[in-house]
Amino acid sequence: MTNTINCTNCGADIDYNTESCYCGFSMSNSDKEEALSQIRQIESVQLLDESIGNTAIDYYQALDNFELSSSYFRSKTAKKDFTLKVDFINENLKPAINLWRTTLTEAELQIAKEKLEVYKSMYEISDFIINEFFGRFKLKDYRAEYFNEVRNYSQYEIAETMVSADLDFSDIETTNLGAIGANVLSSGFNALQNGSFNELAQKSEWTKSDQKRVATEVGVSIAIGVLDGVGKLLTQNSEVIKQIRAVNLELNNEMEKVGSTINEMLIEERGLRKHKRLYDWCEIILNRTFTEQLLPIVNELNSNPIYQEYRYKRKPFDLEQDKIQISHAVLNEEVDLSFWGILFRSKRSNFSKAWSRRIKKTNLASKFDQLNKDLNESTPRTLNELLDYQTIRNENFEKFESTHRKEIRAQDVYNKNRSVVEGYAKVFKNIQEKLNINKI
Repeated sequence: MTNTINCTNCGADIDYNTESCYCGFSMSNSDKEEALSQIRQIESVQLLDESIGNTAIDYYQALDNFELSSSYFRSKTAKKDFTLKVDFINENLKPAINLWRTTLTEAELQIAKEKLEVYKSMYEISDFIINEFFGRFKLKDYRAEYFNEVRNYSQYEIAETMVSADLDFSDIETTNLGAIGANVLSSGFNALQNGSFNELAQKSEWTKSDQKRVATEVGVSIAIGVLDGVGKLLTQNSEVIKQIRAVNLELNNEMEKVGSTINEMLIEERGLRKHKRLYDWCEIILNRTFTEQLLPIVNELNSNPIYQEYRYKRKPFDLEQDKIQISHAVLNEEVDLSFWGILFRSKRSNFSKAWSRRIKKTNLASKFDQLNKDLNESTPRTLNELLDYQTIRNENFEKFESTHRKEIRAQDVYNKNRSVVEGYAKVFKNIQEKLNINKI
């Protein structure tokens, strides 16, 4: 069993018996014990039943017991031996391989969901740091641009994982994020659902993830003619034996392909176990470091009257930003338009028809209508009207932030915790290093 734990200050790997991390932080014995307990707990969880793959391998190796004799005097005996071999493949080897493939496919889906958990946590933590602590328009002034890079990187990975694994937002919403949840953080993750994800998640943009989809049933590549050929053989004894050997040779060639498939599945199984451990570790690091470092700041901010007033006044600006996000997604949606229809309709009519078709494709119409209702606004009637809306609302939001951020930065909760929040960059860097080294 491992004795490696993770520093609750920077997230780096350290030995349990090490007095302090290379970052200079010293964990208490109780914290070390808790960290070690969590890691050993995840290592004890079995992702795959090894016996399933081992059974398939055993059946494949058992094919040697069904090899035809080097000499036959009666075609009936040769045909009987070959039939036994075919029956063994169909009744034992093929179902075992198909079951193994099914378990691997299910494990792949589980790993994809765990990957989403990690990147959602990274997204929400970085979004809290950007929008709630520093303010989105002052990142450069406070050397906090790195957190924006983390958020964008996480958003990219979320979109890619959802497309490549054929998942949707319900798969994210049901993941268990422990202490890192929407109840304690901002609602910034809604931006993904409100449009920015729709811009990213065009399949054409994810060619590097367009890998061959894993079939739920591999099946052994044996042509029906090979298996049924025995029943159509010539009746002459020597010719029957000769053709049985020919069909058996063809079957053996197919079995060599099965051997290659088994080797690939073994490699895949090892990779799944490796990534299961990776994402579990990353989630533990994020949960523990967030709980130790940032959660107290979240709670302190939420109880601060100045911050409470700021969040209340910011609500309509957040809704406007959600509306702008959806607008971007709608405008980026491609639809077929009639040349003659465009020619004989007004600009306003053309925009309205194109907008209706585009927003329908994004599945965001109901959200957009709700935002209009909450803001007491209507859908823009022309492209220029929409662009003006975006420009004016962004300018107003920046002015609002500039005014209210001065008050927040004057609070003790900001000044005494700024270095702690800035220091969380070390955690993200250690997480990203782990993920990049082990990237699929």
